[in-house]
Amino acid sequence: MEVPIPPQLEAELAQLASSTGRKPEEIAASILAAGLEAERRYLAAVDQGIASADAGRFVEDEHWSFYICSSSGGLNQARIGDFEA
Repeated sequence: MEVPIPPQLEAELAQLASSTGRKPEEIAASILAAGLEAERRYLAAVDQGIASADAGRFVEDEHWSFYICSSSGGLNQARIGDFEA
């Protein structure tokens, strides 16, 4: 499979490869694998959220602060079930 890479991304990939001593193809494959895994986790979380909503489980407004992104950019690990009455 060939994937067209915009010139700016290709330049960034080449610079990263040069600075790390790795081949651009290795870095691209690693980034693609990480992106695919992130997409799988995202889709699983969406499916879980839909299933929870279908079952009538929702997060109450006052609990949304637990789901706000932290300053590091990650989500807290609270689960919908943590807020059931």
